[in-house]
Amino acid sequence: LTDGTRLSADHFMVATGSVVSVPPIPGLADAPYSTSDDVLELDFKPEKVIVLGGGIVACELAQFMRRIGSEVIQIQRSPQILKEVSSAAAAVIEQKFRDEGIQLYTGTKLKSVQHRDGSFTVNFEHEGQLISVNAPYLLNALGRRPATDGLGLTAAGISTLPSGHINCNAMQQTSNSHVTASGD
Repeated sequence: LTDGTRLSADHFMVATGSVVSVPPIPGLADAPYSTSDDVLELDFKPEKVIVLGGGIVACELAQFMRRIGSEVIQIQRSPQILKEVSSAAAAVIEQKFRDEGIQLYTGTKLKSVQHRDGSFTVNFEHEGQLISVNAPYLLNALGRRPATDGLGLTAAGISTLPSGHINCNAMQQTSNSHVTASGD
């Protein structure tokens, strides 16, 4: 531990979870955006929301927000939402989202995020055009990263992948035979 406390045990488990990723998009890190951690704690229905991302969590929350009556603009950087599924399956879901009234943009390049006077502006490229959208609420669902900063994994003999995830085998064992890892 950082205060010099030493722990001892026969086995340890690392279960620190994940934190929201903040890609290097000008203005995003400084904007008071909401995250997936915040959305289900809302005590009001946002009139309009911009959802950044197209993964499972972004899609679930975009559809949830639309179904409770919010106007939803969803912006995905990849050519399709849910890039983990086939393009045919993603196309069906994309059409359903559009049928439900979600303004969905895929294959974009996020240029900037601004927050002024209680309103967010997101600028992005889509099909060769620069588009600007505004809303009073912004959800950053551009992914998550492992919450392993400052754990001293290398000193404990635990190897990590280039993404920062702890390298585990099929039984969740790390490169240190006394340490397992679980979670995101």
